[in-house]
Amino acid sequence: MKNQDPTFERSVCDYLDETLPESAREAFEERLRNDPLALDLFCAQAMLHAHLSRYSGIAPVWKSREASSRGRGRYVMISAIAAAAAIFLTAWWMGRTPPQEPERLTRIRVSPLTHFEVDGKPGKDRDFIAAGSRLTVAQGVIDLTLPSGTRAIVSAPAELRIEGHNSVRMKTGRGRFDVPKGAEGFVVNTDRMEVIDHGTKFTVDTFNPRSNRAEVVEGKIEVRGRGARGDVSMLRTGQAIRANADGTLHKVAGEPYRFLDSLPSGLPSLRFRLDPDASGKFSAEGSLARTARVRVTIPKSRRNQPRVVPGRFGQAVRFDDNHRFLSTTWPGIEGTMARSISFWMRADPDQKKNAYVPLLGWGLPKGRLSMSLFGLVLSGNPENNHLRITSGRRWLEGGTRLDDGEWHHVVVVLEGYIPGKWPVTRAYVDGKSESLVKRLPSDGKAAPLTSFNTVIDDPESVPLRFGLLGSKIPEHMTSQSWELDEVVIAAGALTESQIDALFRGKTEESGLAIMPLAAGQQ
Repeated sequence: MKNQDPTFERSVCDYLDETLPESAREAFEERLRNDPLALDLFCAQAMLHAHLSRYSGIAPVWKSREASSRGRGRYVMISAIAAAAAIFLTAWWMGRTPPQEPERLTRIRVSPLTHFEVDGKPGKDRDFIAAGSRLTVAQGVIDLTLPSGTRAIVSAPAELRIEGHNSVRMKTGRGRFDVPKGAEGFVVNTDRMEVIDHGTKFTVDTFNPRSNRAEVVEGKIEVRGRGARGDVSMLRTGQAIRANADGTLHKVAGEPYRFLDSLPSGLPSLRFRLDPDASGKFSAEGSLARTARVRVTIPKSRRNQPRVVPGRFGQAVRFDDNHRFLSTTWPGIEGTMARSISFWMRADPDQKKNAYVPLLGWGLPKGRLSMSLFGLVLSGNPENNHLRITSGRRWLEGGTRLDDGEWHHVVVVLEGYIPGKWPVTRAYVDGKSESLVKRLPSDGKAAPLTSFNTVIDDPESVPLRFGLLGSKIPEHMTSQSWELDEVVIAAGALTESQIDALFRGKTEESGLAIMPLAAGQQ
């Protein structure tokens, strides 16, 4: 056989002897399924292995090739015998791991930088999975096409199971479902409801564990509440409903724009250039901005308004003290989901003690002993005012001085959360990794780490703000002037190469979905 691979032959022998490590078996079997030459070699080696087991005086195959010419002759003779049985062994192998036809499988496509698993193992783009498979999406967006032709665009964080050729169970996630003609009857099961298609396009939102939502984009669906009440309702185009834990259903306002209808061109994100238009209004762009219809509002009181000044790129906003702010309508990234925040800032040098400059944040500020508000502030002392990542009267503190009058690029990446520990967090200043130190207030009264959960759906939650987050600043906290420019927020963890692209001002090279792909570009 040509192009012989001694390393692979060793793996064949180990596999047949049942000594191949479990960690290598899956990759080995995958190669057999996809590489005809490897399968041929395996068949030959398997028959040879059977013969060698009878003749203890003959060395294993891979050693035989390094033997004398007499040994080689014996190898060729036995290989000829093995070749005669190749067809039989091929049939044996294919029968052992029968392939499934693609039309009976669910196809997966993903947006760039998406992290997902299938049955607990890392997934691949353009993969096919069978009914019963469980998908977990840590970040990004997946595009599923079921055997029936039904298509789903699901945003992270998500966990769902393919229940059949035309049904899924969604534990968490936000998805839009397009059901083609002939696939009517498609079902989405959640913890709070069952959604049955009647020829339509609809959305399902299970991000809130207390209640799930369904909405009809076009057509008609039937919704059945789970729980003691078990309400049933038929919805038509434009109608939306909320299913509670007791099985009750309540009509709510529709928000179809919150759901992607195609894969974004990169990691879902939004960007605030902070360059006002001719009318003085600020805008946002990016896939997250489109799905949330983000607006930027200027406070009515001049006491709270920032000023427009020359920035790091174009124009920027200047906050003359810590009572200034800009509000947005974007609720922020919720729960313990991964997130990345990138921005440019410049702070005037200051000689005051106990400086406190709120940079940006979102969440629920109510209550001191819950990590429900996520914020970034500038604080410290006259010698070194530096970055602080705060939540529940706890903070992670950087060391680089940021109030030196120069522009600095700051990035904060929250990668994930393990209950009872600080979220795994990275920070960068001017493209370099920043050491972070855990800090507590002097009185020691801080929220328990088990309470980390950025709350965005409470009536008192504050959407993303630049500047002042709450209504009051402690009197002993002094202020200073600072400027903000080019804010980018991504729903996931940025890599160092992405951070470098943002630092160099090459947003188009950052792999972020500043704008989603058009339908014809997928």
